[in-house]
Amino acid sequence: MNTKIPYGMSDYSGLVEEGGAYIDKTEFIELLENSVNFITFFRPRRFGKTLFISTLQYYYDYKYSDRFDELFGGTYIGAHPTPLRNKFAILRFDFSGIETSEAEKTQTELKQNVIVAINDFIASNAINVTQRIDTETSPALILKQFLYYAAKNFKHPVYILIDEYDHFANNMLGAHFSDFKEAVNRGGFVRCFFETLKEGAGINVFKRIFITGVSPITKDSLTSGFNIALNFTRRLSFHEMAGFTRDEVAKLIDETIPSGFNKEAILKQMASLYDGYNFVGSNAQKIFNSSMVLYFLEECRNNGKPPIVLLDSNVLSDYSNLKALASLDLGESSDAGHKQIAAAKERREEALMSIIKGEPQLAKFTEVFNLKEYDHNDFLSLLFYTGFLTIQTDMYDKVSLILPNAVIKSIFCDYFANMYLGPTLGMNNKAYEEAMLEMSSKGKNDLFVKCLADILGLAPDRIYLNFSEKHFQFLGYIVARGYTGYRTEMEKDVGYGHVDLAFLPSEIPVNYYAFEELKYIKARDLNHPV
Repeated sequence: MNTKIPYGMSDYSGLVEEGGAYIDKTEFIELLENSVNFITFFRPRRFGKTLFISTLQYYYDYKYSDRFDELFGGTYIGAHPTPLRNKFAILRFDFSGIETSEAEKTQTELKQNVIVAINDFIASNAINVTQRIDTETSPALILKQFLYYAAKNFKHPVYILIDEYDHFANNMLGAHFSDFKEAVNRGGFVRCFFETLKEGAGINVFKRIFITGVSPITKDSLTSGFNIALNFTRRLSFHEMAGFTRDEVAKLIDETIPSGFNKEAILKQMASLYDGYNFVGSNAQKIFNSSMVLYFLEECRNNGKPPIVLLDSNVLSDYSNLKALASLDLGESSDAGHKQIAAAKERREEALMSIIKGEPQLAKFTEVFNLKEYDHNDFLSLLFYTGFLTIQTDMYDKVSLILPNAVIKSIFCDYFANMYLGPTLGMNNKAYEEAMLEMSSKGKNDLFVKCLADILGLAPDRIYLNFSEKHFQFLGYIVARGYTGYRTEMEKDVGYGHVDLAFLPSEIPVNYYAFEELKYIKARDLNHPV
């Protein structure tokens, strides 16, 4: 049971050396090798994509052939090695931490990442570069020089691995759209870089390319820049390549959690919090967010009980991504008077509120994004790619999308609470926990009502301009959202109508469950009978 919980570990060799628990994903190496040579694969952040990229690096790099048994003994691929095992030189790029506040800084940091990756490749492979590579030019030209000065005469075929190719570009998309468009349009530094990758593949130097990211919006914007790869995101055979299945989570619990815990209860609780993702459609089993599972298990083992704070702070930072997606106005700024922008954003807000209530969203997936437009299908598609929505059912040409789990629902509620209340709302406030403890242990809601009154009393006057009872419901949900004793639902159908807030049984026993019915009365109605 002393197996290390590999929370935050993304280097495969380090995980093996430290004896970390490992969910074997190596069977997908065989599937990838038997497929096409150029592949893109999109999943939300924190689903284990970086660890899988690292696994490919150690499996295919010729320099690790003498460590094959050490690294892959006991895995599927160790027992079923493929013909291309340890046959490549690996050139790996990681674009996850690039600065995006200004286009010039973004290009500079991208260039530095490219330089570091190429210099590491040259040094680790002892390549004699007869002509100096000019590093004062663009990322694309640096890669082109490497392509012709070094890799073209190198005896090993080159396998390109790119992790989070779109992370910096997606941040630019949300915050600096003009910079994003300039970077991916013809002649832009991002598009030129991928054009060079395509050129390297065309002259048979870059034999294989595997790219991970969150969404295809950047790749689609490149159009002819890099149109040689197949997108495996919604292929059933690769659905479980990132993330954990229920059986895999159960295996992790057995390997890492002491016998004194109720392991079945832990699995059920994590399922409600972190499970529910379906990226393919029919016939695909739901999968868990792997990073959140490891966070939960680490907290359990260190503290002797499940974490009080159910949201990893790293996931909470994704709240800003939801805000950016909701505020995008791609292609709409030319609209006279910005009426189209206002109407589109209003429809998005209505959709987000509908999503929180548990109402499915019918959408036709956007496979190729057009930067001149950003319609409702594009919005829902991006929510899917970024992990805020998942597939409930799929039809001939459309899908029904819903919230995957309680954690994502909480992020949505935080979005609305912060939109209306800003810094007024204290996240993980101790008073909220005390209010819910009072309700569950004593059957009283005095502190709960006080929390709502305190929030509204401190809120800025502007929030009341469009305030309604549904916003009041969201505030009640926010107060309860972090409490593990309840499974909280809004507008719960109770057979003879809907109750505003239902505090229902979870996996932790409590003394009382509750229904709360909220009423919001505007000042002009105070003189009328209630």
